[in-house]
Amino acid sequence: MYGFNQETQLNERATFAPGVNSNVELANVTYESPRKDGEGDKCLIFEFRGPNGEKHRHLEWPVSDRATDPAKSAESLSKRVKHIVTKFIKEEEAILTGNTFEEFCNGVINLLKGQTAGKKVAIKLLYDKKDNLSFTRYIGFIAKNAHDLSISTAESPFLKKQNAAPTTTDVLEEGVAEGTTGTDDLPF
Repeated sequence: MYGFNQETQLNERATFAPGVNSNVELANVTYESPRKDGEGDKCLIFEFRGPNGEKHRHLEWPVSDRATDPAKSAESLSKRVKHIVTKFIKEEEAILTGNTFEEFCNGVINLLKGQTAGKKVAIKLLYDKKDNLSFTRYIGFIAKNAHDLSISTAESPFLKKQNAAPTTTDVLEEGVAEGTTGTDDLPF
């Protein structure tokens, strides 16, 4: 039947806050479909976990054949992946080539195997155009220490969802609406 009591466990989904998050671990790196049913294209998945159970998955997809400049897109992807990898292994050990995206992903997994346990990093998460928390598309989204990451003036608007309706808190923070005096102007 239906019901719940004190022993009913709630599995609330813990998510990171936008901005810089500290004491984050790289819990897993896989090459698989991100879909729950396992169907669809495979990608490289970095799964990060926070100290309070927060989770963030960063996905890297193979470069599309329709990319304007596939070589430049592959270089950008490689730089983002190296940016993550070098927080867990020495820069001089971060050497990898692959003839296919699958070979590249398996190489990343092998490079990081046994290298992430107990190592804490800081990550920077901002809202994207679809209001999903994600890494920036450029280098500077992960560091060994939180003080090495910052939110630029250009990034600060992305600390809030872009497409969400304003909340009461947002309205109160904005204060008095433009064009009003902030006093009771009613004539009666």
